[in-house]
Amino acid sequence: MLKRIAVAALLCCICLALAGCWSRRELNELSITVGLGIDKTGDQFTVSAQVVDPGQVAMRAAGSGTRVPITVYKESGPSILEALRKMTTIAPRRIYLSHLRMLIIGEEMARSGISEALDFLSRGHETRTDFFIAIAKGSRAIDILNVLTPLEKIPANNLFSSLETSAKFWAPTHGIFLDELVNGLAEEGKSPAVTGIRIKGNTEKGDIIQNIQSIIPPAELEYAGLAAFKKDKLIGWLTDDESKGFNYIQGFVKESAGHLDCPNGGRLVTDVIRTTTKVKGKVIDGKPAIDIVLYAEGDVAEVACSIDLQNPKSITELSQHINENFKRLINKTLNKAQNGLKTDFIGFGNVFRKSYPKEWKEWKRDWQELFVTLPVDVHVDYRIRRIGTITNSLMEEMKE
Repeated sequence: MLKRIAVAALLCCICLALAGCWSRRELNELSITVGLGIDKTGDQFTVSAQVVDPGQVAMRAAGSGTRVPITVYKESGPSILEALRKMTTIAPRRIYLSHLRMLIIGEEMARSGISEALDFLSRGHETRTDFFIAIAKGSRAIDILNVLTPLEKIPANNLFSSLETSAKFWAPTHGIFLDELVNGLAEEGKSPAVTGIRIKGNTEKGDIIQNIQSIIPPAELEYAGLAAFKKDKLIGWLTDDESKGFNYIQGFVKESAGHLDCPNGGRLVTDVIRTTTKVKGKVIDGKPAIDIVLYAEGDVAEVACSIDLQNPKSITELSQHINENFKRLINKTLNKAQNGLKTDFIGFGNVFRKSYPKEWKEWKRDWQELFVTLPVDVHVDYRIRRIGTITNSLMEEMKE
């Protein structure tokens, strides 16, 4: 009896192991897609797929090869899936999205709505969520995917690494993944903001191999500001300063750098090394109001003006000056949201939804009108931690 049970259990284990291969995908049957672009003209979607040429990548790693390591396929259709399936008429292998690194959405499509594209990618069982999303600023998504990049052989990998690094060290940029963007669209009282990308230089030379054979490439890809949305539609772009203010409010900034004018002329550069932001909702006389409190620490990185950094009074005055500079950045963003675009892409409504759910039920219907007149108090506490290994400006020392 025990022997029969043991044999049956062994057969079950063997069957389970065999069943694991039923849905296998052979590598030589797939086109590994690392970048996906979606544009829209009228009621037609134009989908572009940046596909890796594995043989060419291996040849380039060995120091040979004359072709570029990627191919971009493009097709159009009434839906994204139909356009992807139609690519099999020109691509020798099926488009495979499990290794996607970048999703680029054209500006024209972003203005008409991105929910359909996000629904397709969220619903697909082969698609992961750990890829960045960016909006092509002033161009189509396919134009972005066509640009060849130096250093990284695969342009989509270059874009991913650049945004990942920039989000850590430069305040105007922020990388957003698929699940974060979908959740931002689904939440009440909040609209998303997505990093923009543009082509810098000669756009006509970005897709030729000479673009990666020059010391200074004729065409480069550059992350530029944030795209502000109202629900799922792009309604405007934020400048670098407005993007900085947005990321400080959201608490996204890890490290950054900035300059300010000295009272007696010249400039001083600070290196922000740590930030924490608290956004609190409150009710005053039955109406909503917001408090923003930013805590930041930084070092003095460059001094090109006359200031005595050995004097504690100078450090206090400098800190106050930096505080005012941060307030100006944040107020620029608030002004753009409340008076310019008139939409709550900052997410103040979501703050009240969480902290004052009863009041939010009454406010949410008229939130558009309430938001544009919402009182916001900004408080900044910036502290200088280090002034460097020398004290005053080197230029000042040279004058003596």
